[in-house]
Amino acid sequence: MQNEPLVSVITPAYNAERYIEDTIKSVINQQYQNWEHLIVLDCNSKDSTGEIVKRFSEKDPRVKLITSPLAKGAANNRNVALEIARGDYIACLDADDLWTPDKLQKQITFMAQNNYGFSFTGFRRISQDNSVQGYVHQMPEKVSYNDLLKNNCIACLTAVFRKDLYGDIRFQEHGWEDMSFWLQILKRTPYAYSVNEPLALYRIVKGSRSNNKIFAAKLRWNTYRLVEKMSLAKSCYLFSIYALTAVFKWKKF
Repeated sequence: MQNEPLVSVITPAYNAERYIEDTIKSVINQQYQNWEHLIVLDCNSKDSTGEIVKRFSEKDPRVKLITSPLAKGAANNRNVALEIARGDYIACLDADDLWTPDKLQKQITFMAQNNYGFSFTGFRRISQDNSVQGYVHQMPEKVSYNDLLKNNCIACLTAVFRKDLYGDIRFQEHGWEDMSFWLQILKRTPYAYSVNEPLALYRIVKGSRSNNKIFAAKLRWNTYRLVEKMSLAKSCYLFSIYALTAVFKWKKF
């Protein structure tokens, strides 16, 4: 463990009492043990999420409850974590998602052996009651900036990137916040590489933002126009590709 690089796992948490315990346990149960789990409690969170995280942190100091007046919204919460992260690698995990026990071990080894700065994995979908859905997401070997504009195949719960790559990049509140962040990283490194195995479990929660297809489409459009500042013609072209890809993906869902 002493020779393994430290991984900072960042988790924004808002009214997450139903799932946060399982999420933390999925980090604690990793085969790879040199990590810190930075859980940033949203200022507007009203349930017992903070108490649950505190209980874990008292037993395992690697689990850290972060409170900040800046912690409002998922993008800002992640930025708060980035400011204090000590790890050589940053891994993203939302408060209702899970990892398989071998996720970090396989992904960090893959990155270290190949000197990759940015990677992602496949994932499965799970329901609110933890039942695993049938569709396994297959990933391309690698994706570039232009690839990602057409199809954002990097799910936030699977992404790991080297700390020295992101520098002054931060998550943005407008547009699709994680996709916008990946695009900025891919302006600094040619590719994100995949471990094409389902090493994460993405939870589908009724009423969630990520499960709202119309809202997701608006965020994608804003990413093109407001974040990447692309022309109307290019935005329309990319959006049409996104729409066709999304229809195919939703049918499989």
